[in-house]
Amino acid sequence: MTAQSPAVRPGDYIEIASPDGPLKFQVDEIEYYSDPADMWMAQLYPLTA
Repeated sequence: MTAQSPAVRPGDYIEIASPDGPLKFQVDEIEYYSDPADMWMAQLYPLTA
């Protein structure tokens, strides 16, 4: 996943909207871009309900 938002850290949770309802993921690995500084790319793992 690539997104733009400050202060995302490994272990954080992210909800992504889907037609069947929100899906919850945990951030495993994260890399920040240098420009813009709040843009990042992360490896996400799905959480089961």
